[in-house]
Amino acid sequence: MSLDDVAAIDAKFQQLRSQLTTEQWVDSSYLVDRANELRIQDIALAFRIAQRARNLAPENQEIQEVFAELRREFNSAYPSAARTKSRTSSVRRASGKIKGLLTKAPEKTVEKWQAIPDRFRTPLFLTVVLPLFVFSFYQLIWASSRYESQSQVIVKQPDAASLVDPAMAFLTGMGVSSSGTDSLLVEKFVYSTDLLNYLDEQLALRSHYSDSSIDFFSRLHSWNSKEDFLNYYKKHVSVEVDSLSSIITIRTQAFSPEYSNALNEMIVKRAEWYINSVGHFMAKEQMAFMQKEHEVVEEKLHKAQSRLLNFQEQYNLLDPTAEGMARQEITYSIEGQLSIKQAELKALQLVMSDSAPEVLAAQREINALQEQLKIERNRLSPNKKIDVVTSGDERVTQLSVGEILASYSDLKVAMELALQAYTSSLVSLEKSRIEAYRQLQYLVTVESSTTPDDAKYPRVTYNIALFAVVLLMLFGIGSIIRATIKELG
Repeated sequence: MSLDDVAAIDAKFQQLRSQLTTEQWVDSSYLVDRANELRIQDIALAFRIAQRARNLAPENQEIQEVFAELRREFNSAYPSAARTKSRTSSVRRASGKIKGLLTKAPEKTVEKWQAIPDRFRTPLFLTVVLPLFVFSFYQLIWASSRYESQSQVIVKQPDAASLVDPAMAFLTGMGVSSSGTDSLLVEKFVYSTDLLNYLDEQLALRSHYSDSSIDFFSRLHSWNSKEDFLNYYKKHVSVEVDSLSSIITIRTQAFSPEYSNALNEMIVKRAEWYINSVGHFMAKEQMAFMQKEHEVVEEKLHKAQSRLLNFQEQYNLLDPTAEGMARQEITYSIEGQLSIKQAELKALQLVMSDSAPEVLAAQREINALQEQLKIERNRLSPNKKIDVVTSGDERVTQLSVGEILASYSDLKVAMELALQAYTSSLVSLEKSRIEAYRQLQYLVTVESSTTPDDAKYPRVTYNIALFAVVLLMLFGIGSIIRATIKELG
C-alpha cells in the first residue's frame, strides 16, 4: 500500500467524521454497524472505522471479533499492508547492524561527524537551534488543535428580606451573603471525580480525549489511570471565580468546537442540579426538624391546658384565687356583723333582763353568726376539707381552699411556661422557615456556552518564543559555567 492510498483512506475517514454528529462519533456500536455497511464497498474505510470503534470500546468482545474479520479481509485486499511487521523487523535488524558497525568502526563515525559542516556542529546550533526547530515543527504541524468554550454563571439566592419585618430580619441575620462560599462549592464540584464520571458516562469524555487522531503528546493514553484522567481533565477544564462579582467563568477545552460546547453545557447543567439539590435538601431537613420540635412544644401546651381545665371542672371553680378572696371577704364581713351584734347584746343586757324577748333575739342572731363564722373559717383552714358541689350536683369532700389554691397555682404556672415555650417555638419556626428559604440557591446563567470558530490552543507564536527564550537562557548559563570552569582550570 502506497502513501497515496493511505492518504486517500484518511481523507475518506475525515469526510465521514464531518458528516457524523458528536453522539454518533463517540458511539462504538453505531460505528461498527457503519463499518459492516461499508465492508463490501470500501474495505479499507470499513477497517479504519472498525479501528475507531475498537479504540472507543476495547473491552467489547463483539467489536473485537468484527475488527478481526475486517482486518483479515483488509489484509487480503491489500497484501502489501500485511508486510508492515516484516518491514519493522527488517528496520530493527538494520539498526542493530548499524550499531555494530559503529562499535566496530568508531573512526568512521568520527569521520562522518567531521564531514558535517562546522556551522551545524556548534554548541549554539545543537543546544538552541536544533531543539527549537524540532519544537517548532511539533507546534506548527504535528500538534492537535484545541478549541475552548466559555460560559459564565452566578449563584443567586431569593430575596427573603421582603417577606419579614425588619425585626425578624435582624433576628435571622438577613443580609449576610454566602455567595463566596457557594461559588467555591461550584468550583470544587466541577473539579470532582463524581462530575468526571458523570461526564464520561454522558459524553464518552475519555474516548474523546484518547482519540487516535490526536497527537501523541496531547491525547490521553489507554494506560493512564483514573488519577491521570482526573489530572488531564483538570488541565482542560478551568473554573475562575471573580472575588468582587462572584461570577463563575467555566472554560472547557476539547479537540472539536462542537464537543467543547457540549462539554461546557453539560457541566453547567450538572452544576445547576447540584446547587439546587443541596439547597433543597438542607432546607427540607431543617424545616422537618423544627416542625417536629414545634409539635412537641405544642403537645406540652395542650396537656398543660387540659390539666388546668380538668382541675377547674373537678372543683367547679373558674378562678380559685378569686374564690378564696371572696370567701375571705365573707369571713371578714361576718366577723364585723358579729362584733356589732355582740355590742348590741351588751347594750340590751344593761337595760333588760336576760329573758327579755329582745335579748333572746339578739342572742340567737349572735349564735347564728358564730356558727356561720365557724363554717367559713373551716373552709379557709388549710387543715380542713370542704364539701364542693360537682357538675353532677353531687356533694363530695374535696381539698381545702389553701390546697386548691396551691394546686391551681402550680398548674397555672406550668401552663404559662408551656405558653411561653410555644410562643418561642413559633418564633423559632418562622426563623427556620426564613433560613430555609435563604438556603435555596439557583445557578443563573450570565453567558451561555459558546461554540468557538477558531482553535485557541496551542498558542504557537507564544510557545515558540517562550521556548526560544528558555533555550537561550540555558545556553547562556551553560556558557558562563563552561567559561568559569576553563578559567579556574
